[in-house]
Amino acid sequence: MLFKISRYFSKQTSQKTKQIFDREKHIINRQYALRTKIENIFLKQSSITLADNLSSIRKQYDGNIAYFGQGAAQFLQNLPNNLSPKTIYLCDLELDFLEYSLQQIQNDEQLKGKFKILKVSEMTSQDNKTILVPICCDEDFWPFLDGHLQLIVSNMNLHWVNDLQVVLIKWLESLEPDGTLVGSIFGSDTLQELRISYSLAENERFGGVSQHVSPFISITEMGNLLTRLKFTLPTICTERNLYEFDSIYHLMQYIQDIGEGEALIQKRIGTFKQTIQSVSAIYESLFKNENMKVNSTFEQIYFSAWKYHESQAKPKSRGSATVSLQQLQKEIYQIAPEDKIIFGTLTEDDYQENIIKDEKGTKKKN
Repeated sequence: MLFKISRYFSKQTSQKTKQIFDREKHIINRQYALRTKIENIFLKQSSITLADNLSSIRKQYDGNIAYFGQGAAQFLQNLPNNLSPKTIYLCDLELDFLEYSLQQIQNDEQLKGKFKILKVSEMTSQDNKTILVPICCDEDFWPFLDGHLQLIVSNMNLHWVNDLQVVLIKWLESLEPDGTLVGSIFGSDTLQELRISYSLAENERFGGVSQHVSPFISITEMGNLLTRLKFTLPTICTERNLYEFDSIYHLMQYIQDIGEGEALIQKRIGTFKQTIQSVSAIYESLFKNENMKVNSTFEQIYFSAWKYHESQAKPKSRGSATVSLQQLQKEIYQIAPEDKIIFGTLTEDDYQENIIKDEKGTKKKN
């Protein structure tokens, strides 16, 4: 039932790329996560958010769609109304991961009635159901022809790619004109507390630090990368959430249980027990909250971009504006003279000073 593309070709094309992550180790981590069956709250949240972002796009997707990553069943459960594709290619790194996703889809009666799973050789089958075609491949060995896909959905997998630029170039080529790329990825603020604690503990003991937390891309770097690769109309937003854990050990265990454990190539071999204890003590002293639990930041970046097409909106030439910002400000003041446009950063103190509570409720202070 599954179609597998050997990673041999992927390794040959990436020999000249500086390797940051051990992809085989990452696959082992994800296979461990399949056995633990711990719910990945970040993946669940991302699947819902990606479906919601797609629903806000004023375009009907009725062609070929490629979905890369985990959480395929959760994404299909929240499939927006503007997606009625002929074929959805479910792509992942290993057969085990695809089989797990397909099993989740087959166990859902609603999804089972809407989608039909076929082999690549059976894609000529005529049916009213959307065809699901599982394909085992790497991100950097993209098996689709140029202009074959109308939409690519990437769900929380790109932060393990060694050369993100090469992957995005290949994905752009596989999109048809006006095709769309939407995705999610962990941002640079993810696990910043754990990174700080490790740095302080190792610097105190060894006079230097080594990587224990994967490097993540920032929202600015992601936007610049999409623009540099000639994607059009890029839109990027970020969501930062603070989660509570009983201790640093529970945090690291959860990261391992969901398959996001470290898979770095260049790292310190082994970690002393005293170092771990020091990391735990520093973490609790700096990031323990009032509930006597430790906080951990997780940032998820959501992005969307398009392949160029003549019909897309274009920015007007410089100096072609007919209304100045000063005139706009005057018109706003005439409509609502009580509201003022304030420039600068609004702090918590400013907010408290400009709110007056009275018997009628809460109103703005003039």
